Amino acid sequence: ASGFLTALASETRRLIAVPVHGSRVARTPEDLAGEARAAGLEAQAVQSLPEAIALIRPGARVLICGSLYLAGEALALSGSALT
Repeated sequence: ASGFLTALASETRRLIAVPVHGSRVARTPEDLAGEARAAGLEAQAVQSLPEAIALIRPGARVLICGSLYLAGEALALSGSALT
């Protein structure tokens, strides 16, 4: 994850790490937030995707990465289809 996060740091300001439900090999949000901070990102760990969504500023661009499980959960919460 550190290589990905280092590259991401030049393209974004903030990372909110969430647990990935349905994955047996997912890393903890706290672990990923720590690696993100080491890569130069402002980062925090939360315990759910709805909690993370509540922290997003209106109009902000959002990038969901790391898992199709997580992307599916986000789509289910938003009721949206991929565009």
